Amino acid sequence: GFKWLSDQIHSMGLRFGIWVGRGITQAALDANSPIYGTNGKVKARDIVDMNQQCPWNPHFYAVNMSVDGAQQFIDSLYAQYA
Repeated sequence: GFKWLSDQIHSMGLRFGIWVGRGITQAALDANSPIYGTNGKVKARDIVDMNQQCPWNPHFYAVNMSVDGAQQFIDSLYAQYA
């Protein structure tokens, strides 16, 4: 996993990091996937900002951080790497 990789890189005196986009995929929107941590009350379409499409990946949209469930979505993304 990432911990092992991170430990190896740090042992060489280097820094390790990953870039994670905070958007939501078209596939999640098509399925209207439930947002982890909301007990199924919030779905993908509830948190998307359809006016902010990724300019280099047309299948990726911004998350509207002002709505319920948006922070839980972001938290669930980062929890996958912890």
